[in-house]
Amino acid sequence: MHDLYITFRSVFIWILSVFLIFFLSSLAVLTYPFRMYNFVHLLSRFFARTMLFISGVHYEIRDPENILPGGPVIVVSNHQSMFDAIGMYTFLQMPFRWVAKSSLFRIPVFGLALKAAGYIPVERDNPKQAAKSLFEAARDVQKGISVVIFPEGTRSFEDGTMRPFKNGSFLLAKKAKVMLQPVVFWGSHKIIPVDRNNFMQKIYPGKIAITILPPISPDSYRNLSIDEISDFIRKDMEKSLLQMKSADLQEPQ
Repeated sequence: MHDLYITFRSVFIWILSVFLIFFLSSLAVLTYPFRMYNFVHLLSRFFARTMLFISGVHYEIRDPENILPGGPVIVVSNHQSMFDAIGMYTFLQMPFRWVAKSSLFRIPVFGLALKAAGYIPVERDNPKQAAKSLFEAARDVQKGISVVIFPEGTRSFEDGTMRPFKNGSFLLAKKAKVMLQPVVFWGSHKIIPVDRNNFMQKIYPGKIAITILPPISPDSYRNLSIDEISDFIRKDMEKSLLQMKSADLQEPQ
């Protein structure tokens, strides 16, 4: 009976989310000629908060004193499910933009909405074009725009551990020379566990922990190579991830 309830509940959430995405994307498209990036950001925030309300998901923010109050900043995060992206709107008060794979920008209506939001497309299969996009993004960041990026490039492994990092995030950091804000999510992989036998992924209510790691100044990584920056940040994020997993296992289920 419980499984049937979760199934019907998930169907409702997915249907409503698709409707919201289409409706809000349509509103965003109308703003495209006017570059109303902050307004589109408010639409995204509304979508995130609505999804939290209907899904029964709540977040526990750990070490909030590490949150940078303003930008520009590059937020670097692991990526266990779409609720990581939604969770960014719960603690980042500044407007920000996403670095996203270019294929998303080719989806009708939704792709134009991403452009209206000022999001940054990256061509994964074309390193030269990807580097060009990141150089352009670096110029935007230097002008005061904050950016969020998932260096894994896709979802983490099914048990929540991180995949290898792609270097685009850290190339962006080297060029922009701004603060880096590492963020670690734990538990969002349990909200939407991967089910390869079904097209529709079930959505479970629950808690997601977000640990805000200390920000990293440009002086700390100025003399490091891109690979060294990646290794340095990954080591801190993995340490935090293990601590969060251990704490989760000790909590009563």
